[in-house]
Amino acid sequence: HNINDQQFEQISSIQKDIQRLKHLNQRITILTKIENNRFIRVVAVNITKLLEEKIENFKDMEIDYISLHSKKDLLVSMDFYLADILINNLISNAIKHSSEEKNISINVENNTLIISNYGQNALKHPERLFLRFYREANSMKSTGLGLAIVKKICDLYKFEIAYNFVGQQHIFSVFFK
Repeated sequence: HNINDQQFEQISSIQKDIQRLKHLNQRITILTKIENNRFIRVVAVNITKLLEEKIENFKDMEIDYISLHSKKDLLVSMDFYLADILINNLISNAIKHSSEEKNISINVENNTLIISNYGQNALKHPERLFLRFYREANSMKSTGLGLAIVKKICDLYKFEIAYNFVGQQHIFSVFFK
């Protein structure tokens, strides 16, 4: 059986939807596990080293406009897997919502992680930013769960997370306690 172009398009579309649903399911599972305190392996995580590794991984994917500024290593006590998700979601969010591949700046200082990316406009509803399934722009690139997971991880460890828009920069700050 040969399939025509229209059928091929439909099959491709279905496959993309399946991938999106799998991704969504993984994220909901993570949220549920955090809520049920399933992450209890607390270790000293070197956030600075983790950032360096993530930035290298993104460079391998041709995303080379991320810069890291850190004078000394930031060590935080938490589950390594959750630290990995926290960092990954924050950087991925900056990449997704950065306009024109302008520089994404990551700063680590005094127990604080600051990630900023260029954006043309401030968010219309910053107060909804960390809600599940909230998407400011209705883009298919987003499940609307990445920042909800970031917030849950921060809540779990009593880290503080803040969002600001200053000088055409979206700025996320995580204050590790």
